[in-house]
Amino acid sequence: MRSPFAKPDAAALVAAWRAAHTGRDLDDWHTAAVDDVAHAITHRRDASESARLLGRHRAGAGIGMREGVEDLETPYRLHFRTAPPHAVSRAFAEGWADAEVETLLGRASVDSLTGLATYDYVCARLSEIYAESPDIERCFVIVDAPNRLTNGPARLARSLGLSNLLRSVFSTGETTAILPHGLFVALVARGDSLGDSLQRLSRGVGAFETAADTSGRVRVWVEPLPGTQKLAEELLLELDAA
Repeated sequence: MRSPFAKPDAAALVAAWRAAHTGRDLDDWHTAAVDDVAHAITHRRDASESARLLGRHRAGAGIGMREGVEDLETPYRLHFRTAPPHAVSRAFAEGWADAEVETLLGRASVDSLTGLATYDYVCARLSEIYAESPDIERCFVIVDAPNRLTNGPARLARSLGLSNLLRSVFSTGETTAILPHGLFVALVARGDSLGDSLQRLSRGVGAFETAADTSGRVRVWVEPLPGTQKLAEELLLELDAA
């Protein structure tokens, strides 16, 4: 079937796109990036950079990544009867994620004591993962240090030591964090190197336990990511509160 936008008429495509839009916040829907995406489509040019800017705008307007990607598909289906190229959808997701991280950095995304990420930052990363790359198998590596030390300086030393250990083991872009009640967590991809990382972590924890003379053993284990972001966030809170 021939496209109704065979001629390079970006304005007509924008109008049809807006009419087909079923998401929320329609008053904030139109932006210069919308015009740029439509112009790239109707002139058969790569829309990746325009989609990246659109992703940033949608994140700033409070639009979720999945909803935004579905909206981005509309002009492509209207014009080409196909989904957007992967590069365009990925650019949108990257722009959205960049804006979300920048917003998060304006809040408490780093624990001031340990330098590890906070629960809010982990949630932001989970949002990216579940929306953008669910095909990559990931897991939580959990380090639980029972808070039984009566000596305040000893507790501080243990927290700093475990945070440094976690960072040293997972030092290639993984998210390492400390949760509100002191549970340590790393968000990592499952792969051939995970076993070696767990061994290094366990050896480090064993040596640190002896040095710190804790009254409760530090435990290390792996939790698979649940099927949804909400379940993953709830799992962390439940483990942290246990």
